[in-house]
Amino acid sequence: DELSDSGRRLSERDAEHTRALTKKQEEIEELRLDLKRELARSRSMAAQAVQEQHVAVAAVDNTKELNNQLLVEVKLRMRHEKSLDAAREEGLKLRHRLEASEGECGTLRRARSALQHSNDD
Repeated sequence: DELSDSGRRLSERDAEHTRALTKKQEEIEELRLDLKRELARSRSMAAQAVQEQHVAVAAVDNTKELNNQLLVEVKLRMRHEKSLDAAREEGLKLRHRLEASEGECGTLRRARSALQHSNDD
């Protein structure tokens, strides 16, 4: 009788240990699945971060290119404005020379007219 009680207790203890072991194995499997999901999520986030970084780098490159184009345009515009200023200055000089020539022509006409009048007399 005592032997059967001892056997029953061993059998119950063995069953408890088996249940505890099974429960621990289920917990380990659940943790393994959680880790697998977390790893997949982390990889996805890393891939998204890399993609965002590529987009940011492309945006920086585009901005640099636009800045370079603007710089070239500004330099060309400055050259053009210098050329316009030089042309305006040259135009003013020519206008002054023309006005001076017109004044000289007027003086010469009057002198010619005066000579013609004096020759007619």
